[in-house]
Amino acid sequence: MFITYGDTFLPTPSSYDELYYEIVRMHQVFDNLYCMVLRVSANTGQWKEPASKVTHALVNVRHLPL
Repeated sequence: MFITYGDTFLPTPSSYDELYYEIVRMHQVFDNLYCMVLRVSANTGQWKEPASKVTHALVNVRHLPL
């Protein structure tokens, strides 16, 4: 949401640039989160569907150019 619509609610273009930079800089956090929810979504149980949604939501963040 922040990457796609950030320019509509962030106060300045430089704020958007800083946000984008921080997301790219912290890519390891998103990679780890993706691995965790991928494991949960592969199992059966009450968390399978929510974990699958998070997995799909992280696809765009994980494919940002470094």
